[in-house]
Amino acid sequence: MKGVDWTDNLWAMAPPGKSAQEVLKVVDTMIMMGSKMDWAALQEAARAHANAIEGMDAKGVLTTGDFEAILSGLGKAISSVPEKTVMNVYNQMGQLAGDGTGIPQYIYSMQNPTDALAAYLSLMDFMDTVKAAQPKPRGKLFIDSIEDRQVDFAVILMLLFVGTLPSILVPM
Repeated sequence: MKGVDWTDNLWAMAPPGKSAQEVLKVVDTMIMMGSKMDWAALQEAARAHANAIEGMDAKGVLTTGDFEAILSGLGKAISSVPEKTVMNVYNQMGQLAGDGTGIPQYIYSMQNPTDALAAYLSLMDFMDTVKAAQPKPRGKLFIDSIEDRQVDFAVILMLLFVGTLPSILVPM
């Protein structure tokens, strides 16, 4: 997290070539997922996020403790909804800010590759923990045909997008 320039104008811009309606469609998908989350877990994540904002430094970097508290809350909240719901957000975010937009490549190009790989591997551990705690589908109502490691990009984009939502919706 320290390697990301949180003061970069990127976080205040809408994704290239995307309309406000396209952005709001994804926001709606996230809100719908949030409405299905365990309320106590969602409150924990929101409180951790608010506390972290108060304690971040001038570059927008959180303390390790605050970051861990956010991840703990988010992990509990995300794990309280079915994988299908999380993957819906993942797919929507992929269309909004995925590989075709150049956003992931731009962010990666600004990082130390060793640090980026370490962060990715940590994210994979986080994703596995969240996935293991998610409600399991019953019977044959759901077919799990999605690769196990696809949710990683969804989690990254959700974390980044939620933090930039006010600046996307309110023109500067």
